[in-house]
Amino acid sequence: MIVCIDRATRLVKSQQGAGKEYVCVIRLHDKIPGGEAQFVRALETLTGALFQRPPLISAVKRQLRIRTIHESKNYEFDNERHLGVFWVSCEAGTYIRTLCVHLGLLLGVGAHMQELRRVRSGAMAEGPGMVTLHDVMDAQWVYDNNRDESYLRKVISPLESLLTGYKRIVVKDSAVNAVCYGAKLMIPGLLRYGM
Repeated sequence: MIVCIDRATRLVKSQQGAGKEYVCVIRLHDKIPGGEAQFVRALETLTGALFQRPPLISAVKRQLRIRTIHESKNYEFDNERHLGVFWVSCEAGTYIRTLCVHLGLLLGVGAHMQELRRVRSGAMAEGPGMVTLHDVMDAQWVYDNNRDESYLRKVISPLESLLTGYKRIVVKDSAVNAVCYGAKLMIPGLLRYGM
């Protein structure tokens, strides 16, 4: 989860609308006759544009909407224990819980989501750059007590890291002041763009 501080909170919207990736544990309500091969076929069937209705307990109005599943992969499947683990790359706003219910309906045995972990949201993904809130609190404590900001700089990423997937516009120095006061940016004010 991305936690933004101060001016970086303005960039939260850019990440909320970006694609997401999840790893999900699904519990099937019975064995499926085709085993893992049938499970993988069902996952492949549920890719592309899908109709979804938000679950009963959700923060939004329960109206039918179209969400896109870009890709999904089976990580593990155990027919004896009725469990499957899969990865899914999807559009923001996709309900993975609803996807699990649809998988169960498609397989003919019923299913529900048992566990869910988001592994990517927009430009930010799981990896070495991740920190816990305890790390942030420790870094703040070190800064407050020792006036050493090196740990704080290691824990908090610059806001530019959220914008790596976007094209850049370099504005001439002479146009910066006008743009800051609300003037429209015209072609003569550009130095470079689309890098």
